[in-house]
Amino acid sequence: MKQEAEAGEFLWEHLPLGEPVPCDRYKHACCLYGRFIYVHGGRETGSLGDFWRYNLECNEWEQLKCTEEKLEGHSMVAYQGVLCVFGGVIDSAFTQGKCPLWMYEIDAAKWILCPRRELELKCASPDNRKGHSAVVYGSSMYIYGGYLDLKGPSSEFLAFNFDTRRWSLVSPSCSDHGPGCRHLHSAVVYGAAMYLFGGLNVKDEQNDLWKWNFSSNTWSKIKARCASGGPQGVEA
Repeated sequence: MKQEAEAGEFLWEHLPLGEPVPCDRYKHACCLYGRFIYVHGGRETGSLGDFWRYNLECNEWEQLKCTEEKLEGHSMVAYQGVLCVFGGVIDSAFTQGKCPLWMYEIDAAKWILCPRRELELKCASPDNRKGHSAVVYGSSMYIYGGYLDLKGPSSEFLAFNFDTRRWSLVSPSCSDHGPGCRHLHSAVVYGAAMYLFGGLNVKDEQNDLWKWNFSSNTWSKIKARCASGGPQGVEA
């Protein structure tokens, strides 16, 4: 009985939902803050520009005011009552030159489009991209890689400081030691490190695991034991 109970803790459960609910989608952005799961944009038959939150306690969806942009392949993270959305803009003559960074103040229910600024290292402000990873550590959001239209996969590693609202370059994109160019990968923070797994380098799937140490500012490749076959590389 104990073994059955323990096994049951890892089973999926389908939650019956009333109206309204978001439509089917992929390439959306999602994050957790407080008792809510926030879902933004993505793609169904075309690009979506809606914004939803799911109440974990009440089992209810609520549609929120959204940005004017339809985004897909973007990222969303939460920090001290603010959601930060980056990238995913559908490239066109109208969107060229726009900074692909928005902030949503949860309590005020208000969106803010952040202005384009120079990086502290005198590099151009980050370009729009899709399929990058985004995590929060300390008071900064860390962006790795992604796919840049006309340029392909990137190995840029960037940080956005929430307090100063300025960008900085964490490590040069030309660095020989690191995950290299990739998109559609996954990244999480655990302790004082960011772990990055998988993705695509142009068309090749990656199944390697990398660790970025925030204390020493260094990359290291992790050789982990795994069951037969092991995980393969496109984002979860």
